[in-house]
Amino acid sequence: MRKFLFLIGVGMILSMLTGCLFMKPVTEYCISRVKNESFFNVDFEMLNSKEEHKMTLEKGDVIKITAEHKSGRIDVLVTGPSDDIYKGDDIDDMEFTLTIEEDGVYTFEVFGKDGIGSVTFELVRDES
Repeated sequence: MRKFLFLIGVGMILSMLTGCLFMKPVTEYCISRVKNESFFNVDFEMLNSKEEHKMTLEKGDVIKITAEHKSGRIDVLVTGPSDDIYKGDDIDDMEFTLTIEEDGVYTFEVFGKDGIGSVTFELVRDES
């Protein structure tokens, strides 16, 4: 009986150790993701993946891009209907605007490697 209990105990320990070896570590923790037809914001801690959002835009629209870099690597890519229109590798804090050159669907992507910070893409509306 003792041998049987010992074998069960060893089996349970081996099962737990094996499970720990194959568990995927938690490497992404997003505090906030906001997406709509004219706005995309991702505020993150330890981003190790890609976040993306698509917006339908018209020629002449203006997109304000704001980034706050606290640590890690953050890359940004904006792709239009025909081509990439902005690519920022390992960005720092920044704020600028992009004027849209053609009608279509645009993809806004944020990539991270141990990234901590936030990136916002906002359609700027003319108040006049």
